[in-house]
Amino acid sequence: MSNKQKLISVIIPVYNTAEYLTGCLDSVINNDYKNLEIICVNDGSTDSSPEILRRYEKNDSRIKVIDVPNGGVSRARNIGLDNASGEYIAFIDSDDRVHRQYFSILTHLKNKYNADIVSVLYDSTDHFKQDSAIDFDSITCKSFLGDDALNNVNIRWIVWGKLFDRSVVCGNRFTDDISYGEDTIFMIEQYLGNKTIKTVLASTKLYYYFNRNTSASNENIVIKNIALCKLFLEKVDCLENKKSAWPYVADSIRRCLAYRLRACQNEAEKKYLPDIERILKQNSDFERKYRCLPFWKSKIYRMMIRYPKLFEMYRGIRKR
Repeated sequence: MSNKQKLISVIIPVYNTAEYLTGCLDSVINNDYKNLEIICVNDGSTDSSPEILRRYEKNDSRIKVIDVPNGGVSRARNIGLDNASGEYIAFIDSDDRVHRQYFSILTHLKNKYNADIVSVLYDSTDHFKQDSAIDFDSITCKSFLGDDALNNVNIRWIVWGKLFDRSVVCGNRFTDDISYGEDTIFMIEQYLGNKTIKTVLASTKLYYYFNRNTSASNENIVIKNIALCKLFLEKVDCLENKKSAWPYVADSIRRCLAYRLRACQNEAEKKYLPDIERILKQNSDFERKYRCLPFWKSKIYRMMIRYPKLFEMYRGIRKR
């Protein structure tokens, strides 16, 4: 182990992912960056995940397993943060995998650009294949200061696929009582709390996101998005500087436009349209009052809210 390698705390919340867990853990422990503290929070799993975790913990001293009653991914990640001692923090979901150079590339870019957050692209897949070696010099990057990073579509408002400096996340925690959209709120609050954060986006796919039809993110999707947008409105009400609310407003409008279109095309989901329209109006009224979005973006959103066909055309163009 190189003395130059700073300790990375890798936080992995685990809930009933036994089918994928060994692949996830193997991809982490076999990384070429070895100075890792791997904190696996078993969130009350009822399958064979606990046995798998204990086996890996016995064979690798870097792995620490924490068993807790089921309380959701947000609480599990918070417990991981409470027990993390690394100078850098990384989050990985237990049904995903990472490239074998994942941590070495992330730390290389963090040091090269003196970044607070390094974000990489991800590959969404339903099967994993052997990854190939990556030449560090072939990686191109973009840098962002403050919440300008949230304007880049490739910097997803999620915590996996990123390396955080401890100073950025040590004072923040996930909203404990939600299990959908917790990443979005966590990321927004990082930037609301620090306008000088430097974010670097790398052009390389290093994180492998596994598509599961049974994953929590795919269950009751419309209901969860409506609840999340209502929570956004509560967050906005608590902000002293209303102009800084733009990420909540923009994301809420985008979600509502997407799920309004989906509900219009799905007979079973039409019952959610009144709630969606109400949230759209609340966000539109807020934006008109506080002008928190750029003028051009505000005009586009207003047109799409007023004329749903415009958003449908926009979605079609993006897909093509």
